[in-house]
Amino acid sequence: MAKHFEYVIEDDRFEYARNVEIRAQYLELDGFYMLCTDQPVKQI
Repeated sequence: MAKHFEYVIEDDRFEYARNVEIRAQYLELDGFYMLCTDQPVKQI
């Protein structure tokens, strides 16, 4: 989850923002899953 945010931590401040570029990359792949198995398709 940390890679989705950019942040600055200093003695007198804390800032954070969404990393829009990384988030967009993940959204492009959302819903894609790969199943690796040695089982025949009819059994799955």
